[in-house]
Amino acid sequence: MKSILILLALALAAVTAAPQTSLDEFTEVEINELNVVDKMVSAAIHEAEALADDIVKLVEHQLLEIVMYPMHQLEQAVSDIDARRQESEECVANEALHVAGTVETATVDFYKCGRDATTTSIQLVLDTKKAVLQLTYDGYSLVKEVRSCMKKTNSVMKKVCKAKCSVDAGLFAYSGQKSIRHLIGLRKTVPAVGTDAKACTLSATEQAMYEFGMVNENIDVCIYNLTH
Repeated sequence: MKSILILLALALAAVTAAPQTSLDEFTEVEINELNVVDKMVSAAIHEAEALADDIVKLVEHQLLEIVMYPMHQLEQAVSDIDARRQESEECVANEALHVAGTVETATVDFYKCGRDATTTSIQLVLDTKKAVLQLTYDGYSLVKEVRSCMKKTNSVMKKVCKAKCSVDAGLFAYSGQKSIRHLIGLRKTVPAVGTDAKACTLSATEQAMYEFGMVNENIDVCIYNLTH
C-alpha cells in the first residue's frame, strides 16, 4: 500500500508540475522529483528484501524439520542406547549391528525424503535472490538516470530526458509491483514444498524408533539373563 501511494505521488508530480521560471525554482522541483523516485525505489527494495528474508527463514526452518530434527532424534536415541553400557557392556555390544543397521537405513530414508524438497527449496531461494537483485538493479538504474537528467544543461535535452524518466519510472512501478507479487507467491509455496518430505521423514523416524525400542528390549532381556 505504501508503495502504491508513492507511485500516485510520483504520477501527480509529473502531471501537475508547473513550468519553471527560474533556475532556483527548477532545481528545487528537480530535487523534489528525485526524492520521490528515491522513496519509491527504497520502498520497493525494502519490501522485496523483507519478503526475501521471510522466504529464506521459512526454507531454513523447513529443511531443519525435514532432515536435521529427525537426525538429532536419531542421534539422541543412539546415545541413550550407548549410555546403557554402564548396565552391561556385553549386552549393548550384542546389539551393535542392529543399531548400525537402523541408523544406516534411517539415514538413507532421510536423504530420499529430503532430496526433492531440498532441490526445490534451493531453487526457490535462488529465484528469490534473483527477483530482489533485479529489482535493486532496476531501481538504482532509475535513480542514476534521474540524476543524469538533472545534470543536463540543454533545456530541450533535459525535457526529453525527463520524459523518458517518467516512462521508465512507470515501468519500474509496474515491474516492482510484479516482483513483489512474485515474492509473495514464492513465500506461499514454501509450506507445500515440505509437506510430503515431512510425512516421509516422520514415517522413517517412527520406524527407526521402533527398531531402537526392539534394541532396548533385547538389552533388557540380555541383562536379565546375565543377572538371574
